[in-house]
Order: sequence, then structure tokens, then C-alpha cells
Amino acid sequence: MHRTLGDADYTASFGAELLEGELLEGGAAAGLLPATAGGGFQPAVFREGRPTKTRVSIVGLIGEMLAATLSPAGFRFLDLGCGDGEILENIHSKFGVPWRGLWGVTAEDLRGFFDDSSPGFEPALSSVFEPWKAWKGNEMWVENTIAFRERTLGRIAREKRRRASTNLHRSAPAEWNERQYIIHDIQQLHCHGAFQEAVRTEGKFHMIVSFTCFCYLHDSLGVVEHIYNEMLADGGVFVANAIHKVALAGEGGEVAADGELGAPFAQLAARLRARGFDFRCYNENETKLVLIMRKHAGSPPVMKLGEHIGYTPVPPEHTDGSLPESQTDVDARPVYQLKPAV
Repeated sequence: MHRTLGDADYTASFGAELLEGELLEGGAAAGLLPATAGGGFQPAVFREGRPTKTRVSIVGLIGEMLAATLSPAGFRFLDLGCGDGEILENIHSKFGVPWRGLWGVTAEDLRGFFDDSSPGFEPALSSVFEPWKAWKGNEMWVENTIAFRERTLGRIAREKRRRASTNLHRSAPAEWNERQYIIHDIQQLHCHGAFQEAVRTEGKFHMIVSFTCFCYLHDSLGVVEHIYNEMLADGGVFVANAIHKVALAGEGGEVAADGELGAPFAQLAARLRARGFDFRCYNENETKLVLIMRKHAGSPPVMKLGEHIGYTPVPPEHTDGSLPESQTDVDARPVYQLKPAV
């Protein structure tokens, strides 16, 4: 994932689509560019220097959606893991999307954290992740995740403070800050009554994005199911990167089914597409994948991932007490297992 420093954007670079039995090279070959039979827009996808790499730009996608069918006044956007809210501020200023259509969810309040005038910051991740310690084998994972996130924020802060940074307390209305900058565990959004009521009364989202955030989640596919069922509008698109390939094991418990890391995700995607879901996984790197999911007018109304996967009984524990050295090490273990196809 890359965030440009001048004109804030999220972009994801990725290669071949994970397909059961074969790998297709590039976005066009993998079916990313053409609209499906259910209709929909054609995302802004840009080739990089290598023919097997594709880059998707969130700002480009929004531009395509607004040019095709939507007006800025009616556009609804949700950033899961929004941090300081730089992308939200940019969408507001670049496209004229009103603040009422922009929502952000973050595990910690980072408004103004990267500002030179920031008085200091105490991460609140411990309160967010504490409930996950109840799962057997998760205690060390929670501690490692918190420690790694705090270390990462320190590096990001040093980089972003070299330039003018976002402070939503200054740029967004006070009412928006109170209501639509939500400090909550995205794995528990179904328990956030005010947010759920807003979605029910004001409408679902035309675009939902999550960048880098998913590598921290224990229940990433549970979040995907909730997004599809409760938050994504007809015609909407969800884009996430940094999803651990090893999070999903094959039917026999293997994480490299057919000799390919991420093959269980290819099998899951094939099953879902056979049932009418537009669910596509792409190689981001050796250990992570990019997920692009669209919901068309003719798509099934409800996704039931429990028909295809189950939780692994006891996630493996970290045994040596060491802290993760890179994002690859955070929660890099099987959490789900494919059920036999029916």
C-alpha cells in the first residue's frame, strides 16, 4: 500500500489474481477492468512498469463512480482504519463530497497526532484488543500487535511531521468529529448502535476501503461478511489490502494448498463467484493479498461465509515471547479453515 504525500490517495499494487488452478497476469486478464454481467463501473486501474503488476487508486475509483452514476452530494464513503483522516479530507476537498457522506473508523484517535503542534499521544489499542485475549492462544498475539502498532506509529509520525499534516479537529465540523469519526474495533462494528442506526436510516456506502488495517485483524473475513451484508450498497465496491494469505487454511489444514500460498483463498473466491458474488483476490506480495469485492443489483443479498469456512479450533500460540519485526509477523497464522465443498 502506498499513500502519496501531496494529494492524499490510497493505492494498492498487485499482480495475478488468485484463481483456482491457474494464475492470470494483470488486471485486464484477471477480469478487474471489465464490468460484470450484473453491471457496474470500470475501476481506474493503472499499469506499472511490469506487465504483471497493476495499481488501483482509490481517488481514481471515486472519480469513475462519480462520473458514471453518482453525484458528490449523494456519495457515501467509509474508511476502515482511517487514522488521521487524510484521505477523508482529500475526498471532501477534491470531489466536493459533503462531510455528511464521509465516515471513518479507527482503533485509536489520531486526529492531529501527526501535526507538529500535537501535544502528545497515548495509544488506546490495549482497550480495543483486550477482548480478544479471551480466545485461547491470543494473549501473546494481542501484546505483540499492540507493541508493533505503537512502534509503527512512531515511525509514521516522524515521516509525516516533516510536512503539513491533517488535523480533522480544524478541517472538519465539530459535529462531524463527534459523530462520524468513530473510535471502535472494526471487528465489533455490529455492536456500535449509533453507527448501525445511521447506516439503516441514511443509507449504505458506495465505497468502503481498508488499507494496512486488515493485517492487524484476528477476524478479517468476519469483517468482510459484515461489510457485504450490512454496509455495502448495491453498486458499491470494497477494497482492502494486507490480508494475510495464511489466515485461511485448506480443507486439510494446509496453508499452501496445491503448493501455492493463498490457494485456499482462490478456492473460496471460486465458490463465492459460482454463487453470484463478485469476490476477487489478487497477489499483493508473497504473504499478503488484495481483496476487491463488488455488490451489484443482481448479486445475492446475503453472504454466508460460514457455509464455506470455519474457525480453526485453537490458533497456534506465539511461544518465544518475541515481538514482531515487521507487519508480516502480526497475526500471521491460520484463523479459518475451508470446509469441504458441497
